[in-house]
Amino acid sequence: MFQRLKLVTHPVRIRICQALHGAQLTTSQLHDLLREVPKPSLYRHLRILLENGLIQVAETHLVNGIEEKVYTIDRSTLDISQEDVDRGINAQELAEFALVYINGVGSQFAEHMLLRGDPVPLGQFILHDFAFFATDEEFAELKQALWQMLSALEARPPSAQRKRRRLLIVGHESEPKARPSSSDREESSDETA
Repeated sequence: MFQRLKLVTHPVRIRICQALHGAQLTTSQLHDLLREVPKPSLYRHLRILLENGLIQVAETHLVNGIEEKVYTIDRSTLDISQEDVDRGINAQELAEFALVYINGVGSQFAEHMLLRGDPVPLGQFILHDFAFFATDEEFAELKQALWQMLSALEARPPSAQRKRRRLLIVGHESEPKARPSSSDREESSDETA
């Protein structure tokens, strides 16, 4: 398995990476976000991510004579790139990574909604599944337009009026070719005999 994905395809490490996406956080701040992760475990996962270059120390502060690290992540750490494909990522590795990543985002969404309580602020979130027909070229154009728009939003600095928001987009063909079942393969082999 491609090393970077192997390292982040762990429920705790993916949540650390997601928390650091677009943020700079100390271990204490990360622990506040990931309360169910014991501090020793959090330190161990941070060390693994740091040693493998998946997260970085953005700055350090002295707090009561102890050096406190502020962690961040490069946005591309969680992206699947053409380089990953060229290095040989396969469908199973990509599916495992996507499943862990999407489950992590879904858990964060659920926790956020539960913490907000009722009434549910419908204007504050999006939950919609779009299905449409497009050629490969049209789909590439859509991806490029979304990428430009969202990259501009990511570049905006935080302010008192701006709330941190997340938007996860998963785009794929929704009607993949069916894999032949074992009985289909047996029938076809009988026909060729």
